[in-house]
Amino acid sequence: MLKAMYDRQLGLPPSKEQLQRIIHATPQLAVTSSSLTISPVDGSEYPVIELDGEKYVRGRAFVRYMSQFGNRYSFEFPNTDKLELRCSVDYSKGVPLFGYEEQVFIKLSVLPITYRFEAERLIVEALEPAPQQ
Repeated sequence: MLKAMYDRQLGLPPSKEQLQRIIHATPQLAVTSSSLTISPVDGSEYPVIELDGEKYVRGRAFVRYMSQFGNRYSFEFPNTDKLELRCSVDYSKGVPLFGYEEQVFIKLSVLPITYRFEAERLIVEALEPAPQQ
């Protein structure tokens, strides 16, 4: 425990064991949307973990909008350009997408969506279309 605190003070990323404890200690939130398709169903529960002040959620919630080729992931949400990211093998500060035990976690702030937290829910929505000129 003290080593983990010391490592974090030095700015080192959490070890796989520390990350596992964080993920398992994080309560699961229902991910809901009125404008996006959440996988496998609206209201599915996922841990929303906080690392270095950023919120991350499992990519599986957005599988309808996600494609993968090797370690490259593309996200195509309504009304937005394609977002292409490379998946990091491990978490490090600021990384937008990282793998953990056959799962990927994506930083919410990089996704071209809006999101908010209400009670035990993460509510995500598609961006509004840009006005026509």
